[in-house]
Parts: sequence; C-alpha cells; structure tokens
Amino acid sequence: MKQQVLPFIHYLTVEKRLARNTLESYERDLMKYMDYLSETGVPSALQATQTNIQLYVQQLRGQGRAIASVSRSLVSLRSFYHYLYRERLIPADPTIGLEAPKTQKKLPRVITVQDVEALLESPDTKTPSGIRDKAMLELLYATGIR
Repeated sequence: MKQQVLPFIHYLTVEKRLARNTLESYERDLMKYMDYLSETGVPSALQATQTNIQLYVQQLRGQGRAIASVSRSLVSLRSFYHYLYRERLIPADPTIGLEAPKTQKKLPRVITVQDVEALLESPDTKTPSGIRDKAMLELLYATGIR
C-alpha cells in the first residue's frame, strides 16, 4: 500500500514544488493512514471508502489529536485522493463532501488602558522619528488594526 504514496510524493516534489517540511508532513500523514487501512483490513487506498476515511478521522480525534493536526491530515488525504482521481486510478474521489473538524477561533488578547497610555507616551516626540512613531501608534490604536 505504501508504494501508492511514493508517486504522489514525487508529484508534489516535482510538479507542485512543495517545501520539504510540507512533503514530510504529507508523507507522514499518509503513511499513518496506510497503517490504519492495513490494520482495519482494507487492502488498498484505492479501495477505501468515504466511511473508512471518516472512521480514520474519528480515530485521530479519539486519540486526542489537536483539531489542527486532524485537519492537516484530512488535507493530506484530500490531496492524495484528488491526485488518484486525476490520474484515473480511482473512479471517484471519496473525500468529496467530507468536512474538516471546526477549529476554535480565539479572541485576541486585549491590553489594559494603562498599557495603551504607556505605549502611546513611549515615543520621544522631540525627534522626527518619535513624532512619526507616535502618529503610527495612534493610527493603529484609533483604527483597531492588529
């Protein structure tokens, strides 16, 4: 089964010119998936179904993996199956319609009024660069730009 991954990694290297770290992540994710398929009795990634993929994602979540890690694994699988479909190695892409786990959006930290006042007073307004810095800080604060 792992021999199915190597042409895909080669494609990502040569055609897509992905970064080494990205290639390593894709390969690691896909090898773990291949191990899962082997353990569950699926003879080949070419014969895996959408249900197999969903159960794999559920297993990752059950292992306590972070949502971001699970989502990245799913991206690897989608890319892999899209490649297999495009190469006509499978009749349909089983990842179509699969939804990635929702990541929690965190609110930005808010600084205190005292910290804002100290920040705005920190530039030396006796120099041109200090005047510029104070104007930039006031612009950022007044517009809420992050």
